[in-house]
Amino acid sequence: AYYTYIINRWAAFPNVHWEVGNEISNFNRETYRGFSERMVRFFRERDPYGRLVVADEQGDVISFHALHQTDADVPPLRPPPPAADRRGAARTFTRRLAKTGQPWYPAGNAQGVDVAFYQRTLELVQRHGKFVQNDELMLRGRHYQRIGMWASFMAGGSATSMDHPKYEIHVDPEVMADHRHLRRIVDGLDLVRMVPRPEVPAAFDRERLRAYCLGSNDQYVLYFHHFADHARPCVDETVALMLPAGRYTVRHYDPKSGRFLAEVQREVELDCATGKPPSSEEVALPEFSIDHVLVVERV
Repeated sequence: AYYTYIINRWAAFPNVHWEVGNEISNFNRETYRGFSERMVRFFRERDPYGRLVVADEQGDVISFHALHQTDADVPPLRPPPPAADRRGAARTFTRRLAKTGQPWYPAGNAQGVDVAFYQRTLELVQRHGKFVQNDELMLRGRHYQRIGMWASFMAGGSATSMDHPKYEIHVDPEVMADHRHLRRIVDGLDLVRMVPRPEVPAAFDRERLRAYCLGSNDQYVLYFHHFADHARPCVDETVALMLPAGRYTVRHYDPKSGRFLAEVQREVELDCATGKPPSSEEVALPEFSIDHVLVVERV
């Protein structure tokens, strides 16, 4: 009766999904397989709107704790807990943080978190063939969380930020604003047709920038991370886009403010001999700090 009430009360809202299995690698997956199958079937049979169900492989989305898959990824407890408490201490965030002095799952600093999250998310998406949710980004500052969030999205997944009032762990309001800025982009995309397209940003300054692309044949989102220097703005940078011949709208988006900066239209003509766009088709990036987004759509 309770779950029926939940469906009747909330299913009509478009920003709702049903999470019946969270961070699946923290539990014995075989033990919970029957539960996951029953709950996924329950929501699919009763939800008239067909909202996504987060579970193990039985659902539409698989939830993993960010950058953690096996016990080998977890820092060891110091000192080792008694055998009777080993599982509880190993699986509880506050106990682990108190006993080890380390956050849950190391993922580098803000300059390198995009590499870790992109590779991890891409691996999980390819392994399971489903949308992947990376749960609870580390509270290492606004830029760390935003960069990790966008990198997960570029790999075909998503990332959430932790908010745990019981332990006085709260997400910065600016971080929540960054999540909303990403949603503003996502709302206008045909995500079902989009996959990682690393070949699209064909030429750029790789000593200063890392570039990622999620795209279909008609829509492309490119994310640029100025990993070389977060303290100084990135200026005078260009990117050559490897796209099918056609006419495109190129929009510049600031992921920190949620504002579109400029819009231009250009014709992209492929060189038949090399299959690459000529250098004259490079797109100039505006001056930006830390990260920048391009939204490219066929006209």
